[in-house]
Amino acid sequence: MNIEKVLINRLLEIRNQIDKDESHPHKLVIWGAGNTSNLYQSCFQRNNINPECYIDKDTHKQKELFYGKNVIAPAEISKINNPFILISSQNINMTNEIKQELTEMSYPTYTVDEYIFAKNIERIENVIQLLSDEKSIFVYCSMILNRITNTRPNEEIFEGDQYYAILPFRRIASDEIFVDMGAFVGEGIEKHLFYRHATFNKIIAFEPDERNYAAMCQRVGRLNQEWGLTENKIECVFAGVGEKTMSLIFSSNLGARSRFVSSDGDEMEENKSKIYSLDDYVGELRISFLKADIEGFELKMLYGAEKVILRDQPKIAICIYHSPSDMYEIAEYLASLKIGYKFAIRQHSAELDETVLYAYIN
Repeated sequence: MNIEKVLINRLLEIRNQIDKDESHPHKLVIWGAGNTSNLYQSCFQRNNINPECYIDKDTHKQKELFYGKNVIAPAEISKINNPFILISSQNINMTNEIKQELTEMSYPTYTVDEYIFAKNIERIENVIQLLSDEKSIFVYCSMILNRITNTRPNEEIFEGDQYYAILPFRRIASDEIFVDMGAFVGEGIEKHLFYRHATFNKIIAFEPDERNYAAMCQRVGRLNQEWGLTENKIECVFAGVGEKTMSLIFSSNLGARSRFVSSDGDEMEENKSKIYSLDDYVGELRISFLKADIEGFELKMLYGAEKVILRDQPKIAICIYHSPSDMYEIAEYLASLKIGYKFAIRQHSAELDETVLYAYIN
């Protein structure tokens, strides 16, 4: 049996069991009021996941609301009438321990990934049909299987050269304009210089975290000297990228995981950071390569870059691992633009992160 059939059969089994469990009166509860549930909020909304409350062992979190819902201690589960529990965590070992414990207590328990993938089997099948090569199908199905079974990827699907693993992404063009979204401390800029032998028109690098941005600027200064570049070849932008040009609350000091979290007005004004629609920022500048690893803002970024994408048809290397719905929604959206993109998927980590969708015309 090929891996596509293995995946679909497994998801059908999960969906059938979910349907049985949901047919009884129950209250939906999410275990985990941390980084994963922060990342998954948009995914929750789009999949009509509206929990009664969250469960978390952190006593500090139990004193506060999390997205407007109470956070309770694990010991309080017994007070909930017919709990239906979704585990929201990217820690494989911890998730497996929690799930085993809850299952032994006879609570219907699934991971969020299990639940969402099982509810969207048809959309996963559609993405499989979009993929242009057998390796992509194998990687895609393998990673979803890993996510629903809480297991790490096998060595056979791991690949290096993140963002450059597909041949069209390695080609050099003197007029190339590369947009690096989620530039962190500039390692992607340095990598791009290496792959392009410093042959390009311009790099625009977006980074909204103040410390990361400062480190990136320092690095760019060094790279300008080492490669003999003029200062305007690499443009560093202290901002994020999203659907609209606006300001949002930004959670910093998380290193590579720093992210925009809210537009709520009840936080300090100094915690707000600028976010741009790419359509607004680049204007008439012709873009040829978009790279995005922006902590769950990837789909919103694409919405805000639709004019650029339709006009310029750039190569796109975009992370799809931040939430389960990203694993199908991002490819669906790009395909819906009907501009002839081919799609490939590669896995660039030995964990459940760094899954990248490559979209290209030729």
